[in-house]
This record gives sequence, C-alpha cells and structure tokens, in this order.
Amino acid sequence: MRPLLVVLLLLLLPAANAIVINEIMYAPINTTLYTEWLEIYNNDSQNVDLTGWKIDGKSISGIIAADDYRIIAKNNLKFLEHFNVSCDVIKVAIVLTNSGKNIQLNDSEDKIIDAVFYNSSWGANGNNLNLTLSNYIFFYLFYYIFH
Repeated sequence: MRPLLVVLLLLLLPAANAIVINEIMYAPINTTLYTEWLEIYNNDSQNVDLTGWKIDGKSISGIIAADDYRIIAKNNLKFLEHFNVSCDVIKVAIVLTNSGKNIQLNDSEDKIIDAVFYNSSWGANGNNLNLTLSNYIFFYLFYYIFH
C-alpha cells in the first residue's frame, strides 16, 4: 500500500501546490537597515489571483503571474532600498520570530495552500542569510507520509 501512496503523491503534489513559500528571511543582521521578508513562487502555468488569500493570518492581494515570484515584506520600501528585484513587493505586517515559526499560506476559501516550519537551529539566524526551499516535491512527500 505504501508504494502506491508514494506514487500517487508524486503524481498529485506538484499540481496541488501551485503557490509555494520559496524563501524566508527571518533574522536580518541589522533590523534597522533590513526587513523580514518571504518569497512566494507560482509554479503553475496559470496566473493566480491572491485576493482574499492570507499569509500567516494576514491578508494579501494582487495577481502572481505563472512562473513568477512575489516578495512579502514587513516593510516593502525598506526592502526595495536594499534589494533590486524584478517582482512585486507586497507590504504585509508579518512577524517572523528568530526562534522559529510555522507559516501558513491560505487561499480565499481558507484552504491551506502551503505551510512551512522553520527553526533557528537551521541557520540563517542573524547572519543575513535566508532559508530557501529546495526540492519541494520530496519535502511534501516526506510530510504527507510521516506526518
């Protein structure tokens, strides 16, 4: 039964999660110069309307084009002062604690689209590095089998 479940998850998961939380900067080295932020990525071939969506319980909006990114920053102007990005930056009063946190992305029907847990022991705590999602298909496979 487990091999069948693994095959089904491999087939379904990439299509099920078009929007993923892709990067997290939770502990910039200098909080007076930089801001906390996270990046979402649209892994789909269709644009997605974010109206009514929430990240960490806070409302977001806008349209994220197919195969495009959006930065969600506590202070979008401060972010743009220090980073030259080609995607839109959405201002949302997110709080990314330095010790760790579970972040949830919900669609307009309050369905969980993506969720990420990070912990300070993973690194990127106060050293101006960020956490980046890698190989998300295997992460979801692991999560759904063992959670």
